[in-house]
Parts: sequence; structure tokens; C-alpha cells
Amino acid sequence: THALALWHAGHAGGALLLLENLAQEQRQRPAAGLLLGVLLRVNGRHREALPYLAAASQAALLPEEIALLSAPVTGARLAQQPTAATP
Repeated sequence: THALALWHAGHAGGALLLLENLAQEQRQRPAAGLLLGVLLRVNGRHREALPYLAAASQAALLPEEIALLSAPVTGARLAQQPTAATP
């Protein structure tokens, strides 16, 4: 997705802005919620990320998404960059 491409290019703030503009029902989807939660976390908004990450942790996730969910934050990026395309 465009948000994921922005993040990979080092534009986590722009990626987050795209996802924040999604309708609430779209944010509830596990893949979108996971990416939104991760980007909130990467952008230092840890408390806002918690509900999205908690919901994603209860969903059936792909191995790449599980790795993304559990990767530690290091600066403006996660220690392990995602490899799967997610909305």
C-alpha cells in the first residue's frame, strides 16, 4: 500500500497521516489496525497505538504481521522492517 511504501521510504509521519484518514470501520480490520498501531508507536504515540496493537494481537495474522507486531521500536523505525503488504 501507499502507507507501507511511505514508511519504507522513511516517511513514517506521512504514512501515519494516510492511515489516520481511513474510516473507523477500515481501521478495525486487523491488517490496517496493525499497521496503524505500529505507525503510531513509531511516531511516539504509544498510548494511542495500544488499542490497535491489542486488537491485532487477537487476530489471525500472517507470520510477517506477527513479526511486525512484536518488533521493538528503534528511533523512527522498527528494528525489523515489514515484508508483507498490508493496507
